[in-house]
Amino acid sequence: MAKRRSAPQKASISARLHVEQKTVKSAGRVLEILEYFDDVQRPLAVMEISQALRFPQSSTSALLRSLAALGYLSYNRYARTYLPSSRVALLGSWIGSQFIAEGAIISMMRELNEKTGDTIVLAVRNGLYVQYIHVIQATRLVMRSNDEAQEGVPQVDARELIKRLVIVRQRGYAFTCDLVTRGGGIIAMLLPRDGDQAQMIIGIGGISEVMRSREQELASVLREHIEACFGKQPRTIVVPLKDAVRDARRKELRPQSFAR
Repeated sequence: MAKRRSAPQKASISARLHVEQKTVKSAGRVLEILEYFDDVQRPLAVMEISQALRFPQSSTSALLRSLAALGYLSYNRYARTYLPSSRVALLGSWIGSQFIAEGAIISMMRELNEKTGDTIVLAVRNGLYVQYIHVIQATRLVMRSNDEAQEGVPQVDARELIKRLVIVRQRGYAFTCDLVTRGGGIIAMLLPRDGDQAQMIIGIGGISEVMRSREQELASVLREHIEACFGKQPRTIVVPLKDAVRDARRKELRPQSFAR
């Protein structure tokens, strides 16, 4: 029987995890599989998952069978494909933000996607990182701190970082190009804080050249949708650059402290 070949993977912004060596391999792979289902949103065969995630086929098959036995995946024995069950959809719903549980954020993301045609990203702060938790792909064509940086990773210039943060606070949004994805840019704004939940950020992503030419337009669209969904938000207090630099030197704070 001829082997079915999976379609070549297109480069795109993804919410899928990148498991590090310090995590338990099997646990990390289970989460990667579930995140991949969220990316493609369709039934998948063992071979497709194995090739997409670069897992050994035997390990992938064993993990999928285990998840199906536990009720987290449904197995179609005729098509030989797996699909997440309702149990996955309900998992963790008790700790979810009301904004997500009631569909407000996801609805806003879809509206932004339809209006701009660009990739829409929902992210949370996770330690020193910003982690994508939900992505709606386009419909048309933080770096580590110095003390944890790996070999070869550029050091953070504290003064330059503070300058950027002051600009972000003055504008009310962050705009970067070619920082996370080469050739890609993103405009991002804070969402209202929901109790003790991690701070969430929503962004519009696209091709760098297009994003530069549409910066003001997309920033306005993003702000309008946030205010329509949650009401007008207070602006962040801007710390003068000279005061921020002075405080950084005095307290010997690391650069990421100013991102809070």
